[in-house]
Amino acid sequence: MSFSQRYGYTKIRQELQEESIDSILRNSLWNAIYKCLKHTSSYLYEEIICDFFKDTLVVKDSVFELMEEMSQKHNDIKTRFLKLDWFRVYDFIEFFINAEYFKERKSEFKMLLKSIKEDINNSLEKEFSAYRLVDNIIVKITDENEISAIEHALSIKNGKFKPIKTHLEASLQKLSDKKNPDYRNSIKESISAIEACCRILTSENTLGKALEKLDKTGIKINAQLKQAFDKLYAYTNNKSSGIRHAIIEEGNEPDFEDAKYMLTSCSAFVNYLISKSK
Repeated sequence: MSFSQRYGYTKIRQELQEESIDSILRNSLWNAIYKCLKHTSSYLYEEIICDFFKDTLVVKDSVFELMEEMSQKHNDIKTRFLKLDWFRVYDFIEFFINAEYFKERKSEFKMLLKSIKEDINNSLEKEFSAYRLVDNIIVKITDENEISAIEHALSIKNGKFKPIKTHLEASLQKLSDKKNPDYRNSIKESISAIEACCRILTSENTLGKALEKLDKTGIKINAQLKQAFDKLYAYTNNKSSGIRHAIIEEGNEPDFEDAKYMLTSCSAFVNYLISKSK
């Protein structure tokens, strides 16, 4: 806490920035982006202008004009960035982090991108944003333990566990869709990740059988913990939830908190199972 905040000269923000971004947060996010942008070439600039802003490029005929463009490209993007609506700022961050330019130069920018992502999340946390960058997607999650559980599960390297990562990535995408969030199918993908994990570890064809067989494969799990996840799976099969099957009975529509809880819990359980299997 700064001197001016301690003595009441500067107001301390106490409310989360949800569906809004103030100038301080916007400037902090731009500064994080600029640290990376200044190390890139005009190819990234062209990708941003063409594919994000959907604008046309100005053709430069002379070498002098080309050099002038190179010196002005950062200010051009900055000017556009500072005028974006709050939700488009987060669109821009997602676009920037996932740009084809970086994918084609993965090894060259690996450490720099990691640092930029940390800077972005530090800015979001420091300025009380309701959102965080998780696996290159802006998500309405602020708890660091939840973020850690999800990111750890998504970082699985073993090829045989690829279906788990696919389900968790789909769950995160559906949860974080700012225009059309799909909480019901986000939950479905989360529980499917656990089912995939258990079936991969036991070669069984259902979650129930797989949970029962875990002990025989050397993965010892507390009986109550196993029962808890069996009931969690039963919830997704419930006639009123309509998560894994058609809605037959009237029930409560899943909301963001339900989907976030399922994604976090299922990610943590996947991490737990894979760790146990080793």
